[in-house]
Amino acid sequence: MSDLVMGAGHSAAPETHAAVREAASVARRALGGKEPRLAIVAATVDHDASVVHAAFREALPGVPLHGATTSLGVLTGSGVVMGEKGGVGVLLLGAGQDASFAVGSADLAEGAREAGRKAARALASSGPAGEPPRLVFIAVTPGREEEILAGITDVLPGVPVFGGSAADHTIEGAWSIFTDQGVQREGVTLAGLWGASVRIGAVIEGPYEPTNKRAVITASNGRAIETLDGRPATEVLHGWIGDSIAAEVREGGNLLMQTAVTPVGIARGGDAEQPFYLLLHPAQAHPEGRVDVFAEAPQGATVCLMSGSADSLVGIIDRIVDRCLAAANIEPRDARGAFLIYCAGCAGAVGGRIEEVLSRLRGRLGDVPILGFCTFGEQGHVPGVGNVHSNLSVSLVIAG
Repeated sequence: MSDLVMGAGHSAAPETHAAVREAASVARRALGGKEPRLAIVAATVDHDASVVHAAFREALPGVPLHGATTSLGVLTGSGVVMGEKGGVGVLLLGAGQDASFAVGSADLAEGAREAGRKAARALASSGPAGEPPRLVFIAVTPGREEEILAGITDVLPGVPVFGGSAADHTIEGAWSIFTDQGVQREGVTLAGLWGASVRIGAVIEGPYEPTNKRAVITASNGRAIETLDGRPATEVLHGWIGDSIAAEVREGGNLLMQTAVTPVGIARGGDAEQPFYLLLHPAQAHPEGRVDVFAEAPQGATVCLMSGSADSLVGIIDRIVDRCLAAANIEPRDARGAFLIYCAGCAGAVGGRIEEVLSRLRGRLGDVPILGFCTFGEQGHVPGVGNVHSNLSVSLVIAG
């Protein structure tokens, strides 16, 4: 096993500096005397993001910072951290000789794909020379994730990327990412992990099963589906889902809650019997028949109505833990820490049962450091497909 160490801390203290000091202090104590070499930061938008960043810079001088705002609360091994004034959390990573860490970031001024390239080049130039990272953590602002991932792959082909899109509580654009240099409202930040002896298991998956309801996207524009099998997209969805969306189909309106357990999926890779489904969350219906989603909807692709339940959205954590441990070839007792991404739409659909997700995760891994985010988009690596951006998904990284 490697000499990787991880520590997590969190706080619901109302004053930002006090919350950050508490979270950083608890996480640092868990490192057993090793110095932190990377800090992954989570905070709700109840705290001013610039103050959060400044407070972590003060609490962890010289430690590279990476992270994002999270919806609903900070996810931890002891539950959802969300006080009257929000929540703050941090995952610290350290090591002796067995692991290295670096960060890189970029804004979107030169376009999304170039932002991915710039962040990846900055990351690579700060890490071990000539050696690609084992895994890259990503935090990105919503809207251009596919292009950003493509830019990262241009520079770091084959390197798995895991993380999520920054979030707020109300989808009003109040989200931010935390880069090493400061706070960004539009951009991407990356954190790389190197080390041949570090055991890593990382998986992204959606908690849904395909149905037999399928149609071809016959007209689309980016993240808008205009027609399915030549018919207005709203008409087809109405036929699939039923009258719970009738008013929105007729007048236009928000579909997020009604479709949280019935998204649509596009089969990508895997085997014919059990492909990976890239999930698209129908977000807004328009009277003319268009449906907006939170991921790209390529014309010519076949979409399938997916089906889930609160039970499947909770139970997925056990399956993902199994897959991560198998990929890392470790036992739960060997895990040094876990990084969780859980879609905010899924969290909203399960309500208070998000606590069950976290208790199951802790039950499987024991008293290991855990930090998680509720995100507005999920990114991960699928074998045979590459790095993807999906909706209504769960991703987990376990390292040992």
